Formats: sequence, C-alpha cells, structure tokens
Amino acid sequence: MIFSASLAALSLLRLLAVASAEPANGPTPAPPAVETYGTIRGLTQSRDLAPKVTLSAVQAAANAYGLGSLSDLRGEITILDGVVWLAFAPPADSNEAPRVVSSLQSSETAAFLAVSHVPPPAWHAFGLEAPLTSENLQATIERMLPPARKKKGARPFAFRVEGHFQLVTLAIVDGQRLPPDARGEAAIEKTNVLQALREVDGTVVGFYSPRDGAAFNHAHKRVHAHAVLPGNKATGHLQTFVMARGATLLFP
Repeated sequence: MIFSASLAALSLLRLLAVASAEPANGPTPAPPAVETYGTIRGLTQSRDLAPKVTLSAVQAAANAYGLGSLSDLRGEITILDGVVWLAFAPPADSNEAPRVVSSLQSSETAAFLAVSHVPPPAWHAFGLEAPLTSENLQATIERMLPPARKKKGARPFAFRVEGHFQLVTLAIVDGQRLPPDARGEAAIEKTNVLQALREVDGTVVGFYSPRDGAAFNHAHKRVHAHAVLPGNKATGHLQTFVMARGATLLFP
C-alpha cells in the first residue's frame, strides 16, 4: 500500500510539472535569451581561438548556465548556476585524470561561450520514466515542447538534466595537440582526451535550437551539451551517456 501511494504521489508531481510548463492564460513566455561569444564555426573553420569574453563578466549576472571552450582551446567550460567548472586535459602520454577547477569568479577567458541567465522560477521540470541517452536526448526534449517552440524561428534555450549516469564519456579538448594548419571539426575532435565514468550522479547543461547549426551547435546538430559530476570532480563536453530512468529534464 505504501509503495502504491508513493507511485501515485510521483505521478501527481510529474503531472504538476507538466501543467506548470503550460500556462492557462496566454502563450508561453519566451525563454531567457542565449548569448554567444564566438561561434563553433569560428573555432572549427576559421581557427578563431582568441579570447571573446572573461568568464567573471558572465558570472556577474545571477543564475548563469553555459558551456564553451577556453581561449586557445586549452580546455572545456561548463557553467552551472553561476559556478564555472573548467576541465584541462592531462599531459600527452599521461595516465592522469583531467584537471578540474571550479570557481565563483573566474579570470579565465573563452574562445567560444554560450550562456543564458535563467532564474529559478523560470525552470519547468519533467520526470523521465525511460532512460535518457546521447541518442535520444534531442528527441526527448522535442517531445516535451509545444509545436510553436520547435519551429525554425523559435527562440533557442538552455536546458539541464539532473540524474544518475550509468555510464558517461566526457571529452576535453587540448589545443596543444592541434597541428598548426589543421581546421575543421574532425581535426579538433582528434585532440580530445576522453574520460569514461560509470554509476555517477551529475547534471547535464546544454542548449537547444530548433534549427541545425546555430552559433553554439556543431554542424547539423540542434543540441550541444556538457556535464558536471561534482562528486567525481569531473566535467567536459558530453560525448556519450546513458542516464538511468527517473532523471529530471528542466528547461524554461
């Protein structure tokens, strides 16, 4: 009986979450703007690795969520509710784990950064009854969206996912491994250092655009995501993952 009551309570919470995302009066408010400094295309095609913004300037406004690459492709940036998480690749031919630094006021600079400032009341939560994976992330987000927000002219937005990773692979770029004249996404991907973890809790921080190839997305993609695993002091670009059922997807 207690188990049945718990299931009923969980179902009610999920219904309330969905209801909160669909205001009864008028259209859904526009999500907070996504600001971009530099572009993925600039990194990959033009090799524009110069600083575009100091991270502390972005942190000055509350409730920042973001992702990007450090200037000169020295590592990965993830911003989770105003806290900057940086991942630096270990030296080549090393067995060391990537070095991770977190900061409330970072003096580091980004060659590319996407950021949105989303206050707590703006987030709407959706309980996920099936596992979430790198293969179904975009489809899962789009299934929760009203039709108007999936149209090509609709505003992009930040999202996050809270849950338990059964497995996750993070990629940390290392610009020192990039040949002098190399360009293109494939060339940069070859510099990535991969970190694989199992059975860890964490948060996905990402951005969704209803059109392919937005400034913050890789070619032919609508989603770009990083992850923060505080208990393991790990972060980076989200390469592949499987998140157990029961995770929570949130977007404004």
